Amino acid sequence: MRKFVALVTALIIFQGPLALAVAAEEPIVANPLTPAQTLQTCTSISSHTIRILRLGSTCHVNTEALAIWRSVPTPEDLTSKFPMATVQTCAGRRTSIPSYRLIRSDCQKFQDTTTWHRWLKAPSTPEIKSVEALNETTGLVTLNQLSENPDAPTAFFRVVSHPDEVVTIGLPSTKNQYYVTGLNEQKTYTFSVSAINADGESPMSAASEVVTTPAVPLLIPAGPGLVSLITAAVLLLVFFLYRRFNTALHS
Repeated sequence: MRKFVALVTALIIFQGPLALAVAAEEPIVANPLTPAQTLQTCTSISSHTIRILRLGSTCHVNTEALAIWRSVPTPEDLTSKFPMATVQTCAGRRTSIPSYRLIRSDCQKFQDTTTWHRWLKAPSTPEIKSVEALNETTGLVTLNQLSENPDAPTAFFRVVSHPDEVVTIGLPSTKNQYYVTGLNEQKTYTFSVSAINADGESPMSAASEVVTTPAVPLLIPAGPGLVSLITAAVLLLVFFLYRRFNTALHS
């Protein structure tokens, strides 16, 4: 009997820390939107595994892409253009603000199961509008506006510099521009670009127009500036006043 009481007491003592440890991993909150709630996930580009994105966090740059899921299918008739995917989240209890613990194919042991929907579509092939050599090491590639999948926005661009075949990956800017770094001076380049989202990678674009980086500018020593002239004038005035004071002192 004493052993049983001691065991129950130990379980009661450790119940608090255990609950806190679980709570530290929860909740993952869905973003409430009207009329349908949305859930954001990150998809691994290499393994295509999906994880739930915590509220206020971001996907891993250059390795994961964002996807947006809706709790009800969209009323817009785009199913004829894009296939639709579904995923289920499982929660341990019902709350006024949904919190989802994990993604499973079977949620029988959980009280709350939600099915989410989204469109699947890899990015279309980018079209290069122009290229420019900003300096001896950096080029600027400007793209035409991409046709975006609203449920899987473009995560980043993959840019190949020819003839070196150097691959760089970076985030697109709001102006559909990409800065290519690591170029060499006085060398001719063309560039190809692909776009990547949670559903895959687009085909590589056609090669851009030819652009040649400039030479490293020569550093020309600067001549005497205005500050130097003023300094010289002040020194001459001090010397002149000193001579006059010295002459008057000895006369």
